[in-house]
This record gives sequence, C-alpha cells and structure tokens, in this order.
Amino acid sequence: MPTNLVTAAHIDAQPRGCLVVLVTRAGICDVPAIRRRVLADELALTADVFDVEPLPLNDPLLGRHNVVHTPHNAGRTRQANQRWAEMLVEQFLP
Repeated sequence: MPTNLVTAAHIDAQPRGCLVVLVTRAGICDVPAIRRRVLADELALTADVFDVEPLPLNDPLLGRHNVVHTPHNAGRTRQANQRWAEMLVEQFLP
C-alpha cells in the first residue's frame, strides 16, 4: 500500500479551520503533521483510522473538541453484509 501520498506540505497548506477526514489507512497521510495541526487547534479531524490502533487512552487526540473518532467498521452491519452478498451474486447471474 502506498504511503505518504498526503505529505506534511499538503497538510500545512490547508487553511486554518479545515476539516481533515481520514478514512483510509493512516499511512497514506503524514499523521504527525495532522496531529501537530490538530493539537494546535488549526485543523479539525474526523477519523476512523490512526497511526496507532487502538489509540492509547492517554492519546492527546482523544476527548478534543476538534476531533471525532469513530471505529473503522462502518460497513459491518447486517444490511451492509446482505447488500454485499446480493451484489456478489449479481456478478454471476446472466
């Protein structure tokens, strides 16, 4: 998997108040650069992946007003699994 496609320069170019949405793999982005800007209250972050998972309970990103942390399992519902199975079957039907 590629890493550092979004570099510190990209992160630093974002305007103050920008929302960063991180839902792929943490290694895609320069996470230390994101952390630095978020902890400085320059950016907001919503993420379901982090550089360390699970985040330690003392991680400074937890409990911040500018961070929303969700589990990396958005597709793990009964409905999502049913739809996935239907789409798989549809690929094999004439």
